[in-house]
Formats: sequence, structure tokens, C-alpha cells
Amino acid sequence: MSTVQQAETNKHSSILDWISEVHEQLRSGPPGALLEFNGIDVGEVLLSPLYLAALNALRSGPAKKRSRGRLWFDRARNWAYWTKIALRTRRASRRSAQPGPADFLLWSRDITHSLVLHPVTEALRQRGASARLLSCNTSVFDALVSQDPSTVLTQAAWANRLREAHGEGSRRAAELAKSSSWSLPPLGDRSGEQMEKSVRRVLTVLLPVALETAVAADAALDAFGSKLLVVGNDLTLEGRIGCRIASKRSVPTAVFMHGSIAGDPLQSRHIADRVFVNGSIHIRELAEQGVPAAKVVVCGAPNLDKRPRQTGLIHPLLQARLGLHSGRPWILVATSGPGHRISHKHHQVVIENLARLAAECADVPVVVKLHRKDRLEYYQQALQNQRHRLILVREESAGFPRGIFEWLTGCSVVLTGASTVAVEAMLMDVPVITMDFCQEIRGVDFIDAGATTHVQNADALRDAVRHCLASGTSSTAQAVRKYLGEAYFALDGCSSDRAAASLMEMAGA
Repeated sequence: MSTVQQAETNKHSSILDWISEVHEQLRSGPPGALLEFNGIDVGEVLLSPLYLAALNALRSGPAKKRSRGRLWFDRARNWAYWTKIALRTRRASRRSAQPGPADFLLWSRDITHSLVLHPVTEALRQRGASARLLSCNTSVFDALVSQDPSTVLTQAAWANRLREAHGEGSRRAAELAKSSSWSLPPLGDRSGEQMEKSVRRVLTVLLPVALETAVAADAALDAFGSKLLVVGNDLTLEGRIGCRIASKRSVPTAVFMHGSIAGDPLQSRHIADRVFVNGSIHIRELAEQGVPAAKVVVCGAPNLDKRPRQTGLIHPLLQARLGLHSGRPWILVATSGPGHRISHKHHQVVIENLARLAAECADVPVVVKLHRKDRLEYYQQALQNQRHRLILVREESAGFPRGIFEWLTGCSVVLTGASTVAVEAMLMDVPVITMDFCQEIRGVDFIDAGATTHVQNADALRDAVRHCLASGTSSTAQAVRKYLGEAYFALDGCSSDRAAASLMEMAGA
């Protein structure tokens, strides 16, 4: 490990220690009363947002004072965003089923959660158990209810209670915003005063959401009377609150691994009773973060039970919308965007190098599929509105395939950073090139296993792409086979059933 990588590792670990110190200080001080709700410690369940805010504060310079015009622009954008959410919620509420008794409740907050939880729900039902899906996100709900009409939207089922909780959260947030200084400890080269601004912003913005989520979790467990709760991700606000509320009721909880877990210090903070993982390699990765093996269940990947196989034929929508043609090479770029594994500054370098690659390989389309936390303006800023040959597709763009495997069929090479798209590409026999231009990516299992061609500068990226396009294969094929064998218990289409059997055993069903 290089000096830069070691420094980055220390930085991530020190953030968690700092958050623990801040949490204890706030809980024992005046803000403590505002951050406690129905037995839930809001400061504790906001672990992930606080972690990301601290990480971004360390990576960026001192915050710039926003102009009056910028403030008005931000307010207008926020108003437009929440208006859109309100309209979506109203439409989605008409499709929501009513809650009712179910032994197993599976709560999805993100589309990546749904890809796992939906097939597991079906497997539970096939074993004779009653299982229901719940969501608090309208986009996720819309996708789920199209597959399972019994899906419940929290905002539809308990609208008045959630509205009251949101109002109480807003009142507390306003009081918290105008409270006196908390004198927080410094972090790295950031003063306590600078870090206090980041912490205060997270708490005031998310307090209403946290209180609303706590009420939703209580109401859901009352209405469904479930023996076990499966959350989408117990490191996020919704997942942690769900686990804490369930724990108060002695209801066991479970979570399925979310994305790439290797080298992520947050993995040491799992609070679900069981963590379900894809393969044996993940037991070791969690053990390195202090998670006992007895807490980990290996079942395979439920989201891969019905995955398609590589046909070499490009999806018709991609052909129609992007002008791609089967038999002709094209490059797919699918990173996770900035904020967690890589900084915003690093993301700018990635964009600049991709634009350079597209210019140097002018006869090969370079399609950038933006992650949901990536933004079109990042590309406009990095390229300063200059003409470029990148084909940019936003996450919410209509008329494109929704599943990643539909994008991968007929693809010539995938470029990514630490995204699990790399593994999905390997499963589809697509060569993978991983990019780390600022030495920020560390401890990623598929990179460490040599299953990707790893590049750290623009010239190496160009050469690796040209090699893959010329040969049609990757030089890492043997390493890919070895890695996939460790990363997945079995790719036999039975992972959902194995998971369902383990969940039923947990619940005593």
C-alpha cells in the first residue's frame, strides 16, 4: 500500500472515531433532547450521512460563502424538487396496497435493494410463508408495485402520522439550527468550527426525515405484525431506524450485502442481527472490519438467479437511442459517481480522461451511464462546456433499459472505478478496466484479485482499451474465474431460496 493510500485509509478510520466522539458530546449536551425520538437516537442512525459529510469536508477546501443569487437559486431548486416529490407521492399513493399481517416484512429504499428483496420475497412465498414488500421511496415503490401489487408505500398507508412526525422534525430542526455553538472536536486539518457547520447541516436537513421514518417503522411493525424485518441497508438512515425499532420489539432483523463491501470502514457498523453475503470472500472482508462470522450468512446473490447470458446482441433500445450496432465495438462507462470512494476532484479527473479517450478512439462510441448520485453538471463543469464525444445518459432518462445486464449484452469493454458493475460485467464475459487516477481506491476485492485491468493514468487507460478492443478479450480471464468462484456461493439460480430458508430459520417459521 502506497503512502497516499495509507493516508486515505487512516482518514476513513479516523472519521468513524470522530463521529463517535461527536455523537457522545451531542447526546450528553443540550442537543440531546432534540435528537431523541421514541427511544431512537437520531445522531446514531445518521451515521452514514455524517460519515459522508465529514469525508467531503476533509476532501474539499474551506466552504465558500454563497452569493445572494446562489442562495435564491438553491431555494428555488429545492422547492422544485420537493414539489416534484409531492406530485410523485400523490400518484404513487393511488397504487399502494393496504398493510396486513405478514410474517416477513422486506423494506426497500433503493432500486439496488429491490433487485435482491423482490426475488427473496417470492422465494419466501413459495415456501409457504407470508411476505410483503414496503417502500418509502416513490420511484422504488413504482418499480416494485409493477411486479408485486401487494407492495405498500409508507406515505400512503400512514399519511397523517408521517406528516405530523415530519412537522415535529422540522420544528426540532429549526430549534437545532439556531442553538449555540457545540464546540466540536477538530478532524484532520479542519477546525471544530468548520466541522460543526457540516454536522449541523446534516442534522437539520435530516431530522424531519428521521422522525418520519421512525414513525413509519413503528406503524409498519404494528400493521404487519411481522416475525422478522429485512432492511435494504442497515448502514443508512432508513435501515438503521428500522433495525432499532425492531430491536425494541424483539423482532429479529437481517440485511443483504449492498454493493462492494471490501475496504469500507462503515461495514464495521452493521446493526442487523444477520448479514447475508454472496460468497466466502465476504466473510473474510467483514471479519477484517470486526464483524463476527456467526453474524454472517452466505447464500449467493439473489439478484443473479435469473440473470441473462451474453448474446453479443445490443439491446434494441440502445441501438435506437444511441446509434449502436451489434458487431461493432462500443465502450460502457459506469462509475458510482463522487462522494464515497472517490472525491469530487478525482471525479473531475475521471471525466477529463474519459473525454480524452473518446477523442483518441473517435470511431468507438463511449457511453457514460450516469449513476443516480452522479450529475450532468459535473461533466459540464469538468469539460467547461467544451465540445466532446462522450455520450451521456442520465439515470432518470426515459426510453433506456433499466437493468444493467441489458446494457452489458453486446458491450465490448466496461470502464469503472470501484462499482460492482465490474462484477456484473465479468458475469457477462465483458472485459473490465478499473480507473484510479488519484490513488483513492483501496481494498476493493476484484481489483486486488487482479480480475480487472487497473489503470492509473490517461495513457494506460487508452492502451488498455485498445488492447481489449483489438483482442476482444481480457488478459485477466483466469483471475476473473478464480474471483467469481470465491465471490459467489453458487451461480445456480437458487440463492433466493437459500436466503429464504435461512430467514425462516431465523424467525422460527
